[in-house]
Amino acid sequence: MMPATYWEPGLRMEHDPGIKPEALLAAIGDPGAVIKQSRRTVVRRVGEWAIKESKAGSPLHWLDLTFRAERYTKAWDLGLRLREAGITVPAPVASVSRHWHGLCTYRATITEWLEGWQDVEDAARALHAADAGPAEITRLLEGIAMLHTRLSRAGFRHADLSGKNIYCRTTAQGFEYALIDLDSAEAEPISNDMRFRNAVQLHDSFCDLWEDATLAPMALAIMDAPADDEATLARVVSGQKARRARIEAIWARQRAAR
Repeated sequence: MMPATYWEPGLRMEHDPGIKPEALLAAIGDPGAVIKQSRRTVVRRVGEWAIKESKAGSPLHWLDLTFRAERYTKAWDLGLRLREAGITVPAPVASVSRHWHGLCTYRATITEWLEGWQDVEDAARALHAADAGPAEITRLLEGIAMLHTRLSRAGFRHADLSGKNIYCRTTAQGFEYALIDLDSAEAEPISNDMRFRNAVQLHDSFCDLWEDATLAPMALAIMDAPADDEATLARVVSGQKARRARIEAIWARQRAAR
């Protein structure tokens, strides 16, 4: 897709040329349903779109929005590039910014809402609850590994590749996969350290449901290791246990602070 550009005083928008700017501005003004909120960003669902927006709440945030624009437009830019590379991601709809006297006061990225999709952790839990057979489990895990392979071969990497950031849906041909949280992605070759990180993240997503032997082909494919590489698998399993211990320690400190 070649984005169109829309301007009006104090506003700039790059958008899907098939969607009118007026409809996008109306969506931004719609309160919708808040999906996630942090100190600086809010993610809302408005109809068929997801809107991630950042508003300047202080002079320092104005400077961040103005001089670190790439931080806020990254998901838009990578979404376009990943789709060109054949990687399924939520369709990029628009990148919007508002300005006042040369300073940026607002940035938003609008993408397709993945209606009918679920993250692969939920899909795995559904398979486990249904007492799915080995073939169905293997199909899910092989598809995740293949998505990782396609991503890395296309020259991209993702630093937060847990099961929460991979979505899937069932088709007549099996599972179809989509990648989200593109703020954690980069258009850079994947390193061995990142392969290990991704293998640990995904092993941690599923190890409460299935044994290490079931997860081994996925982990080893992500590591680009031979199917019988027991040492590499042991390293991934050890890394997962260390990761889980760190996370549980953080949760314990947060509970103690309440």
